[in-house]
Parts: sequence; C-alpha cells; structure tokens
Amino acid sequence: MEGRGNSSVRRSLLVGAAVVTAATVIAIAASVANADYTLYTCGQYYNEGVFAATLPAGGSVTTAGSGCPAAGGDTGFGLASSPTVSASRGHRGAWQATAPAGLEIVAASVPAKSLYPSGLNDGEDWGGGVYWQGGGAQVSDTTGNAGTWSGFASPYFGFQIVCGANPCKAGTPADVAALSVNSVSLSVRETVGPSLSASNGLWLTKGWIRGQWPLKFSGSSPSGMCGLNGTLNQIPVTGTSSARDVATWHQCSAPAVSDTINTGAYGQGAMPLYIAGWDAAGKTVGYTKTVYVDNSTPTLSLTGPSDASTAAGTQYVVASAGGSPSGIAGISCSVDGAPSHWYAGASAQVPVTGVGAHQVRCTAYDNAVDANGTHGPSQTQSWSMKIGEPTELGVAFRKYVGLKCHKVKQRVTIPGHWVTRHRHGKKIRVKTKTKHKIRKVTKCHPRVKHVRVVVRVPKRRHGRIVRRHGKVVYRKKIEHKRVVVQPHWQNKTKKHVRHGRSTTVSGWLGLTDGTALGGQPVQVLTAPDNGLNHFRVVATTTTASNGAWSVKLRAGPSRIIAASYGGSAVTQGTASGHITEIVRAKIKLNGVTPRRVAWGHSVRIKGKVLGGYLPTGGINVRLRIGIANNKTTYGVHEHVRGNGHFTTTYTFGAGPARIHRRYWFQIATLPAGNYPYAAARSTRVYVNVGGHPKHRRHHPGQHHRHHRH
Repeated sequence: MEGRGNSSVRRSLLVGAAVVTAATVIAIAASVANADYTLYTCGQYYNEGVFAATLPAGGSVTTAGSGCPAAGGDTGFGLASSPTVSASRGHRGAWQATAPAGLEIVAASVPAKSLYPSGLNDGEDWGGGVYWQGGGAQVSDTTGNAGTWSGFASPYFGFQIVCGANPCKAGTPADVAALSVNSVSLSVRETVGPSLSASNGLWLTKGWIRGQWPLKFSGSSPSGMCGLNGTLNQIPVTGTSSARDVATWHQCSAPAVSDTINTGAYGQGAMPLYIAGWDAAGKTVGYTKTVYVDNSTPTLSLTGPSDASTAAGTQYVVASAGGSPSGIAGISCSVDGAPSHWYAGASAQVPVTGVGAHQVRCTAYDNAVDANGTHGPSQTQSWSMKIGEPTELGVAFRKYVGLKCHKVKQRVTIPGHWVTRHRHGKKIRVKTKTKHKIRKVTKCHPRVKHVRVVVRVPKRRHGRIVRRHGKVVYRKKIEHKRVVVQPHWQNKTKKHVRHGRSTTVSGWLGLTDGTALGGQPVQVLTAPDNGLNHFRVVATTTTASNGAWSVKLRAGPSRIIAASYGGSAVTQGTASGHITEIVRAKIKLNGVTPRRVAWGHSVRIKGKVLGGYLPTGGINVRLRIGIANNKTTYGVHEHVRGNGHFTTTYTFGAGPARIHRRYWFQIATLPAGNYPYAAARSTRVYVNVGGHPKHRRHHPGQHHRHHRH
C-alpha cells in the first residue's frame, strides 16, 4: 500500500489542485482521510514511543523481560503476575498504544509465533487479552500464538492482564499468569488531512512582481509529510521529500521548501503558482494562486526646449514612460544634481528655472517589485537645457545711431547649486549658499537731445488772458524740449555697390533691456541673391564693449547679408534681419571686327560676362546697335554660360557706296531671377559702314608660296 500511495500521489501533484485564497498564513485542513497506513512496532523494530506500559502500584504486575526489537521469542511486550506479591481485584497491567490527534486505530494484528498467553482466562485468578475503545477480546492458552482484531475505530489499542479475584494470591513461579507479544502491526486511519503553510515569500505576494523571490512553504500532517513540491507557470520548482519510518506514528518528515525563484525564467504576465504535498497516509493537498510577473524594462523619453529665454518664465521638461505590462508607478527626476523628486504616474512635468545651463535626469519605475520592494527601473535619460537672457542683434550698412551707452555697476545673484562633498570618508550631496557679487556692465539707452520748438500760448496782460471780439489772442513762444532719439540705422536695408568693390556692414548686440554685450562672437552670413538661400559664414568678429561690431566684406555678387549670435552660457542666441547688397553685372564687349565694312557685309562681335555665378542654363544678353543717340535692340543672344564668353554676328543691309555711316554696338545683361547680379551694359564700340570693301594685300612671299601650291 505504501509504494502504491507514493507513486500515485507524486503524479497527482502536477495534475490538479484545489484553488484557495492566499492569506497571511495558509492553514487549510483537508477533509477526513479515507486512506490507511500500517504502523509496525517491536519484532524487528524498536518501540518508538508507540506502546507504553501501565502497571498497578505495589508490584503485583511486572513487565520483566520486555524489550524491542524482539529476538528469539524472548522479548517483546511482556506482562506477568508477581510470584511474591498478591493483587487486588481489578489490578491490571497493560501495554497500550495511544494514537496522536488526527489518527485512529482501526485494526491490529500479531503475526504467528508472536502471541504467548499463559494462565489467563482458564478459570483461575487472572484474565486478559486485547482492548480498544468500546470493546476488547480475551486470549488464552488455547487461542494460539497469533491474532487479528478489526471492525473498530479507537484512539487506543492495548494488551492487558487483569486480576479477577480478591485477592489474586501469589503463587509459585510456575503459577504466574503472563502475556507476551513479540510483534504488533496497527492499521491507522488519518482523521485530519494534511495542510500547507507559508508565512512569507512568493506565495504571499500581491500585485505585480519581478526579479528573484523566495518560495517558502511547509506541510503538516498527523501521519507526517512525505513530500512537498510545486510549479510556476506549469514549470516544476525544487521540492523536498522524506524517507518513511514505519515504526512511528509520524512516519515522514519532509523539510520545508526554501528556494529562490528567478521569475524571469518562467515567463511574463499572469501565471499560476501551485504548491502541493502528500503524507504517509497517502493523502494529498494542493493550493493554487495567480501571480503577475513583469520583468520588462520600462521605456522613458524626455522632451522640452533646449534653449529658452528667461522672458518665457519657468520651463518644463516633459517625461513620458511606458512599455511595462504592470504599468508605471512613477518617475524620479533630478535637476542639476539635486535630490530626486518623485512624480506619480506615467508622465511628469519637471520645472527648470534660473539663468545658465541645466541638466535634467529621470528614471521611470514600473509597478513590479522584487523581494526587496524595489520597482523595475528604466534606463536613466537626461535632457540638457540652457536658459538665457534674451538678446537682440542688428545689422546694417552704416552705424547704429540714437543709442547712448555708459558703464554701470550691477549686482548679480549666483543661486546655490548642488555639489558633491567628502565628509567622514563618504560622498554626500550638499547645496551651496546663494552668493552676490558686483560687476561692471555697459548699459545702453536711447539718446536724448534738446530742440527748439515754437508754441502758441495765450497772451496775458496783468495776469489776465487777452481777448479780441470774444476770442483768445495767442502769441508765439520758443521753448526748449528734450526729445528722445529712438535707436535706428542711418540708411535703408539695401545698398548699391559697384562691381568688384568691397562693402562694410555694422551692427549692435545686447540684451533686450539695453545692456550691451561686449566681447561676444558674431558671425556674418551671406547668400547670393539667386533665390536659393545658400547662406554661408563669410566672417566672424567680436563685439566691442558697447556691443558694436563692424566687418568689411570682400567683393562679390548681389547678396543677402545677415548676422548670427550663438549665445553664451547665460544668454540666448539670436539672428538679425536681412539686408541686401545690390551689385551690377560686369559685361564687356571685347571687339567688333572689322571696324570698317561695306554695305551688305557682316561684323563679328565678341563679348564676355564677368564675375562668375552664371546659372547652369545660362543668361540672355541683349544686342544693341545705334547711330548717334538713336538706338535699337536687334536681338538677344541666349544661354551665355560657362566662362561667360560668347560670339555673334551682325549683317548690314545694302546701301550706296558713296554713303558712309558711323554705327555703334553695345551689349547688356537681361534680368534673371537665378543670376545674382543687377542688369548692366557694356561700353560702346564704333564701326564705320560705307564705300567698297578693301581688298587684302598679299605679301610677295605669300604670293610666291601660293603659286608654288
């Protein structure tokens, strides 16, 4: 029965279990067990506290010679009347087995050649046999040396001899009444089933978990727990087992399960946790609960401005977390190394204030905790931000006027910040004290000038206003007033510059409150005025103490000019508006040949567009011819590209040889949106037309060579 019970119990542990609710300590008893087990005592086993002797006072009954294991039939549970001491009626001696709580005896058996009654129930003084609750049976010399008793359910079972006379006189040693039992087996029924208990660890978790958790639980049973095991997400965990001792009531003692479970090896999400055990009586017990596992790493992103103005007030870095099945418990953020602040939930707005560079570092935590209560963290993310004072930057072809600058003392507050200090061999974070210092800055403000103005005031005489025909008489009065000259540039935003000439641009840099920024780098950018807006840095300069700057630009095409300031640790970057430099194209008429032609003949015209920047498709050149102050456009030469060289011809009409005219030729560029030059024209080249064309004279040597050919 024992072997069959063990194998069937082990299989059943992985098949099913009763679902119960987790409590602080699990202690749920199973129903009354129907399975029995057998307890063997004496014979080849020791009496391990199963049977205990009960003897009357005075020594009328003895247990001399008792001892287990029994060997050669001479030992066991022995009872004998004393040959020297008389006994009163009812005096009894017994060996009794009393079942612990939760167990009852349902049968007993003594094997062959193990039961030896002597002088009992033979009509003499002594009787005896076996007994249990509510019943018993006699034994005698004629009973035999074995016996089996069943059909009862008793908390105890025993062997006894009882005095039936008054008195039971002592006799010779040959007349002693005795009962000897060498070996006994008891059939035991379990009335209280096994149970499991857990006081901490994985079984008692609530909510989402992660990482490593201890799995600790134990079992108890009247017959003894023979094995404990379990599964997580149907994957077995390490269990315990115990060998069986059939000579004791508590036949198994499986140690408690104490294992460390790495939840990451068992999956993710909701999963069943099952713990189970079986006892010596073949009874099983099992409980199931659902645990929620999340070993994911939360995601975290930070967004916000990287460069902000103090005029915009408090800035915020937005932290957003997610990516964990358990949800986000909160986000921990630190600004500039200060102690972290906790923001509950999956998003947070971290305020950042103060002039200068700042860094925000945040870590998100999900709702899953490990055995130490630590939530699952994300990777730490950081965001850099600079908060600077707003600046303004101007650019023009002439100086900035109407601004008056002077040196002033300014009190600057340096706020405390978090630093690392060493104290008593440990690193700690401390915040420095707020400091104040005085510095000299250049402060600029609009100029004020005095002007004379003529105003009309009522005329007074003897303190009274003079009236004529009922109307007030006014007189002229000259007053001096202070007039604010608003800062402005002296010229317009466009300037015409001759081809090949350099130009100078100037500007001013300062805070919006008028404080000049000296010693700051300013970049000047230009882009050819061809509609492509291909800006590039052409010069870098440094502002003077009053914020002014000036740069001389090399010759170039028509271009758009702007200035840029990248900012500093405490100021914002800014860019100026655009100004435009307009440059006329340079076109040259290289020659018109021949310079003297007859009517009806042609001239060859050669020209060149200088300065580069010719677009891929080229530009068009207008062709002009004129006489005196009269002119006409006779054609357009298209697609002048490459190096700008081009050639064309012009044919004069027929005319009488006696008439001579002096014509001039001129070429000019036509406007083009993708050509960064304004339209321009060349100088005039004159050609005489009329008469007969001159024949070319041949050199004698040339004529000789011609004839040789």
